[in-house]
Amino acid sequence: MHYNYSFCNDIRVHKAELKFLDLFLQNKNIIIPNAKSLPYSFSLSKDRNINAFFTNEKYFHMFNNYVQQKDKFLYYIKQFIPFDDNFLNFCLKNQTVQGVWNHSILFFLLNYYSNKIDSFDGPFEENVDFDSIKEHLKTLNIFNKRRLKIKLGQSTGVEGTRLYEFPDPTTQFIKNSFVITDRTIPSLGLLFEDKLKIYGV
Repeated sequence: MHYNYSFCNDIRVHKAELKFLDLFLQNKNIIIPNAKSLPYSFSLSKDRNINAFFTNEKYFHMFNNYVQQKDKFLYYIKQFIPFDDNFLNFCLKNQTVQGVWNHSILFFLLNYYSNKIDSFDGPFEENVDFDSIKEHLKTLNIFNKRRLKIKLGQSTGVEGTRLYEFPDPTTQFIKNSFVITDRTIPSLGLLFEDKLKIYGV
């Protein structure tokens, strides 16, 4: 089983990829070694334990604030809505905002409105839809966060199936893992292809 939504990505156009992962990943413990915005693993947490290991502190703090203080996190996001047309580009160019909370809120909005999945740097939607994010925040408010475990550092000491979501080109994959990406990786076995590619290691 899986959710039909993610944390801060619009995955509605990738239903085929999500359905494939849901059917193929039978292990109830999923490890995300290169965690960023968790576009698919967040959705798969409906009946799986997701162990997300972050090396990017901005993404880690964004999820940590949500997991530790969900009500406060969602409340602060609502305070920024609505915003003017230049707000997202201003945030992208001025990332010296003080405070972990401010960073987390702005980082969430940049990811949510970025047209590229698992990305915070745009391009952004020309006509920002505020109604959709309001509904999305309601969904996140009732999300069962107990299955989502996050940690800053390397993925060691945890048993489960590894899923690499949009890994960097230099990533060294561990055997018996799965990779979802928009890149062609000739050295891996292609299992599924629609709008994205899913490989087995």
